[in-house]
Amino acid sequence: MRPMPLDHTKLDVYVRALDLRFYRMARRSATETAAILDILDRRQAVAASVLAPALALLERVVAMLALAGA
Repeated sequence: MRPMPLDHTKLDVYVRALDLRFYRMARRSATETAAILDILDRRQAVAASVLAPALALLERVVAMLALAGA
């Protein structure tokens, strides 16, 4: 029995689709986390001095994911 030849074009398309799926999921998770931090801020459950760096970091993460998943 001969092994089937590997179609690299199809493999590249499949890998790219998986990459895009990963980046979309990661971006959604980061934006959900930012929403939770916003709720904590509005309820004044966490000090603003703690939230500010966390939100800044999340903005950077979302920006990187948006560029990587484009």
